[in-house]
Amino acid sequence: MVVAYRARRMSRVPSPSGEQPIRRFVPVSLASFDERVLEMSLYIRYEGGPSLPTLYRDAGLPFTEDDRVRLVEQGVKFLYIEAHHHAAFRRQMNERLTRTFRDESLAAAERARIIRDSCAKMIEDVMVLPGESAPVVAVAEIGRTFVSWAHENEHAFGYLLDMSRHDFYTTTHMVNVGVGCGLLARELFPGDDDLFAVAVQGGLLHDLGKRGIPVEILNKEGRLTDIEWAQVRRHPQAGYDELSKNASIPQAVLAMVRDHHERPDGKGYPHGLSGSGVTPIARLCAVVDTFDAITAARPYRGATHPLETLRMLRDGQGAHFDADILNVWSSLVERLVKHDPSRADPGSNPAPPAPLALRSWRPPCDAPADDRGGTLWGHDKRQFARHLVQMTAKGEFIHQGKTYDVGIGERFNVLVVDFGRGGCQIVTPTPLARDDLMTVVFTPPGQPEIRRTARVVRVRKGRDGGWSAGLCFVADHTAKVA
Repeated sequence: MVVAYRARRMSRVPSPSGEQPIRRFVPVSLASFDERVLEMSLYIRYEGGPSLPTLYRDAGLPFTEDDRVRLVEQGVKFLYIEAHHHAAFRRQMNERLTRTFRDESLAAAERARIIRDSCAKMIEDVMVLPGESAPVVAVAEIGRTFVSWAHENEHAFGYLLDMSRHDFYTTTHMVNVGVGCGLLARELFPGDDDLFAVAVQGGLLHDLGKRGIPVEILNKEGRLTDIEWAQVRRHPQAGYDELSKNASIPQAVLAMVRDHHERPDGKGYPHGLSGSGVTPIARLCAVVDTFDAITAARPYRGATHPLETLRMLRDGQGAHFDADILNVWSSLVERLVKHDPSRADPGSNPAPPAPLALRSWRPPCDAPADDRGGTLWGHDKRQFARHLVQMTAKGEFIHQGKTYDVGIGERFNVLVVDFGRGGCQIVTPTPLARDDLMTVVFTPPGQPEIRRTARVVRVRKGRDGGWSAGLCFVADHTAKVA
């Protein structure tokens, strides 16, 4: 069994006895590799094997997609490179992303998707490798790369901001906030490239402290308990505490991480700062963070149109948000939507017809929530009610993120436990993979068969040993394999 390995912090100096220098390795996410001839050797660690990783593939040999898939199937998440090669590895990644950014054979939206996915993998490295400096440095470098891209092609760079077509997965959200903070900083402080790069870095790292919060709390639809709310309120300080140990992190980034939930009226958290006590760059982050949290699709509701989200944010200007910063952000979003209205089209979430009215279904279980439950100033961010059900349905895979006992197009049974206009939650005996694409076939008693195309956006283990998956309904014309 292959297991992940946290690299030891070791210097490369000879020991007093004259032995060979201790070699230091750093983990690199398996998702970071594409097909290439290796410019550096890759190492792997096996359970019960040597204390240091052993050679997996030498420099100069090819690394293929088949290799990556085999390692994934064995449960491998990381390979390792020697620490002195990490700068070269980061350079290769940035060069690859820059080639993608400039590849005019791809549509701007497709280029942006590839880049966002790669950035999400960088953030996942930071999230799963606490205390490792190399992934944090990679995030800082992508901020500087974004600056050069914005100068090179402002229009293409603007497409990196995803509006209404993405799900609220922590790393996806952090990428979007990073891009948005960069765009907004550029509008507010034109010509200040250093601040642009810092704003991107802070946005990409702003939710680092959520690492320790259970996914059940992060995805909870209703009101949080006092204990759950206390956990959520700690995440800005937790992220700050971790990053402040890294001397290379700018103070402005630390302020964004710690203060992005503070409010002008002093009713925010974690410290209840108010007015000028909240730095402009943290106020900037607060606007973009909340905007993305509302526009993103959730397993229990569809995406919110960006212009509708702006209307909701304006209800909180002056108290929740800096009014001037919000006005600039609103103008920026409106300009992007006007230039390409398709970017604001959720393109998904058709309303299921008659089944929601079945008498056998229970009424909506969502009670009115206060701000702890995620509502904003009296507006419910959940566009659609959720209904508790117990219904057997059939699933058919369109795209599989891993190997299953059933193939694409073969039907299998699932238990539907809740259902809404934007999606549903199902229970399966084995875990599905995030981004699996499937057709779910419902057969309500006495009614015609209903088919919905859905993407898996959340997976978690149930208390009874089974697995639940949150599905977001998508329109057929958007159900293309990424």
